[in-house]
Amino acid sequence: MKRYMFSVFLFTIPFLVFIIITEIFYTKSGGDLNRLGKVSIKANYRDIFNKEILTDKKFTNFSDLDFSKNYQFDAFIIGDSLSKESDYCYQNYICNYNNISIVNFDYDSYIMFDYNHIEFIYKAINGNLFKNLNVKYIILQSSVRYFIIQSFNVYTNSIILIKNLNKLKIKNKKYKK
Repeated sequence: MKRYMFSVFLFTIPFLVFIIITEIFYTKSGGDLNRLGKVSIKANYRDIFNKEILTDKKFTNFSDLDFSKNYQFDAFIIGDSLSKESDYCYQNYICNYNNISIVNFDYDSYIMFDYNHIEFIYKAINGNLFKNLNVKYIILQSSVRYFIIQSFNVYTNSIILIKNLNKLKIKNKKYKK
């Protein structure tokens, strides 16, 4: 029994040393990303973030456009959850620091079941969504873990028209998903 206890003790020593070192030297600031990757972040990172990133909204949401007018944008961004982070999203950061105009497809302003942003690009290109929306680049943003599966389940011949998309628009923003 003594030999077994000694073996268990020898096995656990590296873990105990690691836990003690972590407790002594680990800085508990920076939020989830800091804890996940242990990226070294200053203690006042939120103040820096607020000063540099939180600025006025510079990009345009797709749902705010009037398609009776012609527009000129540098980029059309379509994506999933990271594309809808309000005024402190990466679209706003790109607009502020690169001086480009961006239209963001805010899919949560529309009633769209089984939304697949890859398939929506095909629908938009095949339909008339880009007729009055002159864009130089289309940026597809994806952070979903099923990106490859979604890209295989795409019907490339489907279309969506502006009048159909306007019917899907949520009238009362209070009831957004």
